[in-house]
Amino acid sequence: MTFKLYDCDIGIKYNGVNYQFTHVRSVTVEDPRRNKLTRGANAGNKEGLVYQEGISEPVRFIVPIMAMSAALKGVFDEAFASQARLDFYVVSRRDGSSKMAKNAILSNQPQQLTLDESAESMDVSVEFETFDASEVHKS
Repeated sequence: MTFKLYDCDIGIKYNGVNYQFTHVRSVTVEDPRRNKLTRGANAGNKEGLVYQEGISEPVRFIVPIMAMSAALKGVFDEAFASQARLDFYVVSRRDGSSKMAKNAILSNQPQQLTLDESAESMDVSVEFETFDASEVHKS
């Protein structure tokens, strides 16, 4: 299953209200969890032992939103200042597949990062962090 932005509803649920994002440039998910192998120094075993690293770090969702409204910026500023929890979602309109970040926080103060004449200067970077990330694929 491949998610295509033109086929997805993207937004947040905050204080019981859904806020859908109209113009999203991309959604980047950074998951720090990695399965690794190790073995003893004597190398007497060819399979090794499996362990997972990165489980103490949150999953990050990075979302550049183009031409964010002042009202939505106010919602983000309030959520950031109060360290509130919210749910971020990406749902495919085609089949209902989804990526979710439940009980997430805003990890940065949403702000315009570039000031110039390019299209990227309309982006406001929003970053969410959560330990409750999920992905559901439907056929």
